[in-house]
Amino acid sequence: YTVTGTDMNGCVNTDEMLITVYALPDVFAGTNQQLCNGESTFVNATGAVNYQWNNGVMNGVQFTPPQGTMVYTVEGTDVNGCSNTDQLSIEVNAIPIIDAGSNQSICDGNSVILFASGTGTLIWSQSVSNGVPFVPPLGFNTYNVSVVDVNGCFNTDEVSVSVNPIPTVYAGVDIEICEEEPVTLNASGAQSYTWSGGVVNNIAFV
Repeated sequence: YTVTGTDMNGCVNTDEMLITVYALPDVFAGTNQQLCNGESTFVNATGAVNYQWNNGVMNGVQFTPPQGTMVYTVEGTDVNGCSNTDQLSIEVNAIPIIDAGSNQSICDGNSVILFASGTGTLIWSQSVSNGVPFVPPLGFNTYNVSVVDVNGCFNTDEVSVSVNPIPTVYAGVDIEICEEEPVTLNASGAQSYTWSGGVVNNIAFV
């Protein structure tokens, strides 16, 4: 820009000013993100030299956003001191609910049914099918069930099945008695006994 100045005597002179106009930096906040609750992430804006984010986040520093949808705005400044802004959204989805059910205790050889409830596709460990009876092996067994919802969020729960051995019941040796002679039957190997014919364990009868 040139300026021409004329004084009171009619004398004229000129001067000029140079104005350099820099383009604004092409700041890119990054692509929108979708996470599951509890997952961490980071933002990494490009196109400038220095970056100032809102919501307390920092460029390239990992953080855990809250559940819901948040919009994050970044202001980027280049070497010329020019700045521009951009923004991205981060959607944090809830973890799906899952309940494997109550722990169970059964006797060896009996079947059990595991039935989990959840908001998504259920997958059991050890080839268990939800609501389908099966016979677990003897001992303490743990079964895990996981769920994946439409957002790809994952959760898991577990249930235990204690399979107890069946008792080795011994009725005693066979005996021979005379008519009207009292006899006592005394079984062993268990905690309680139910005899046929109204007999009571370890109580004499005729």
